[in-house]
Amino acid sequence: MDRQFVDNAKIGIFWVCMENEVWRIFHAVSYPINLGQTYGNFAIAGESHDPIWESLKRHGIIPYKSDYTDLPRGRVAYSTVEKIYYVYAGKWINKQLKQLIKNEFCISKKIKWIIDFHYNNISKFHF
Repeated sequence: MDRQFVDNAKIGIFWVCMENEVWRIFHAVSYPINLGQTYGNFAIAGESHDPIWESLKRHGIIPYKSDYTDLPRGRVAYSTVEKIYYVYAGKWINKQLKQLIKNEFCISKKIKWIIDFHYNNISKFHF
């Protein structure tokens, strides 16, 4: 079931993975826009992927010898000037993943999908 899209859209970071030939959100950290940090003209989540991944390892959620770049990852930000969402992801992004990300972050408004080379360095699509 899709989450409700009533001005409760979020910003944050995420990883996706493939499980049984189906894409899913592996893990996401999200916040309402008003709890984000200001970064130029954007509201962003203050977290970076690396420390969140390390916390997941310490709690035994993911393999200890894994790296935060193993799975496809990205970031959702909000432009306070343009009043639209930006999703930064790698060249692996596809229509199905776009819908999963929109659902996860409850985004119903306009989105700019940005292919960012920073998110292209992945080694796996699943564990």
